[in-house]
Amino acid sequence: MHWTCFLRILSVQPKNILNNGLNNFLSKRNCTSLMKAVLLKEYGSPDVLKLDRVPIPNKGNSEVLVRVKAAGINPVDLYMREGAFMSLPPLPTVLGKEVSGIIEEVGTDVKIFKIGDRVACCLPRNGGYAEYVTCHEKYLIPLSDKLTFSQGATLYVAYFVAYRALITTCRIKNNEHLLVHGGSGGVGIAAIQIAKSKGLKVSATAGTTKGMEMMKAVGADQSYCLAVLLTDIFPEEI
Repeated sequence: MHWTCFLRILSVQPKNILNNGLNNFLSKRNCTSLMKAVLLKEYGSPDVLKLDRVPIPNKGNSEVLVRVKAAGINPVDLYMREGAFMSLPPLPTVLGKEVSGIIEEVGTDVKIFKIGDRVACCLPRNGGYAEYVTCHEKYLIPLSDKLTFSQGATLYVAYFVAYRALITTCRIKNNEHLLVHGGSGGVGIAAIQIAKSKGLKVSATAGTTKGMEMMKAVGADQSYCLAVLLTDIFPEEI
């Protein structure tokens, strides 16, 4: 499931601990002044994430500096935190691939965006669990005033995947009937909402009754709990 995490961290006083691994992580980002960030220094449960101070990254010519208002938490972040991902960054590191916020600085070669713009962005190098991030303008999208920052921090992974699957690849049409397996996850919820906006009838499955309720809440016409299907309905029909 895709959640958002607000960085309400101003009241916390972290220790300033920078070891060789973190220095290497930050040196690649051309950093100077300090900011607050959530560091991963060892793999494990959520308790291994620690608030600390790290340098604010300096932008490149084609990059912007974004003050982060919200950061998305994706399954890949959880796998990395647990040390269960196929490609792990050296520790310590700052996780987070999706953020939304306000542009505070722009590079000399940035053409589309300006200071003060509300944006959502995807970070190829992680680093989103922090007060600031730098991002190449090609990974930025403007964030409408109609969307909150927490909503903006969910756009890139879940909604772009669902959009590509339904609109670009499947080319869904009005009055079709779509079945979404795993409809209570981030991509599933996005798929339900996109399909309903295009006039489709949507049925969706989830592994729990709570997930079933969530799918109904975002617009599914029919929702099914897999546990109920497997234990009650399917055996009777067979």
